[in-house]
Amino acid sequence: MIVRVLFSLLTLGLFLACCQSHETSDKKETAYIFYLDSVLNSQANYLRKYSIDSLLCDGFDYPVGNPDGKGPYNSLLDGKKYDSWQVTVPFAINYSLGIHPGEDWGGTGPSDSDLGQPVYSIAKGVVMDARDYYSPWGNIVTIRHLYKTSSKIDTVLSVYIHLKDVFVKINDVVNRRDTIGTIGDGGAYRPHLHFEIRKGVMHDFMTDFWPSSYDKDKKWVLQHYESPSKFIKKHREIFN
Repeated sequence: MIVRVLFSLLTLGLFLACCQSHETSDKKETAYIFYLDSVLNSQANYLRKYSIDSLLCDGFDYPVGNPDGKGPYNSLLDGKKYDSWQVTVPFAINYSLGIHPGEDWGGTGPSDSDLGQPVYSIAKGVVMDARDYYSPWGNIVTIRHLYKTSSKIDTVLSVYIHLKDVFVKINDVVNRRDTIGTIGDGGAYRPHLHFEIRKGVMHDFMTDFWPSSYDKDKKWVLQHYESPSKFIKKHREIFN
């Protein structure tokens, strides 16, 4: 009897040890799944008071500068005025960090000149996430947008990464060109905005998902992300 009890305890101990070895690697994803479920459930209840029509986008603008992604800005660091904005790392390029799933936007002045400059919601939408993901991400805001195509209502997610300040919270309904935050450095880079437009199929992916960290290739990225500037240019005005 004693031998049987000891064997049972040993078996239980091995089982718990095995579970513990997987716990660390799964901890972040499990925590995020619970977090995301709570967000989606919260949004489902919160958004009942809104009709779908009231949440539809009437068009998309660029996330920095004027609505066309251009125009001068005054640096908060040196007080000087600089000419415009530019994409410094384009979409889907293969670079040192893997396949780039978005665009990096920065001012045309010195590398720190755009720190603290406003970042705008590209369209009407509902905030899905708005919190600090720590270095190298910094603050991230994700907004879900509904828009009409010729045959259906479609969804995209705009993601704004490396923010210094965040002015929105989960469940906020934001309008086109609302200021949602400011450009930061994520604690690891020169100041810039890493900006993504994810297709609707990615609504349950982690906010800080990076395709190359999961061995995703360029074909996969093109299937799951929009080219930001091309998408915005194509959908500047939408007539509902």
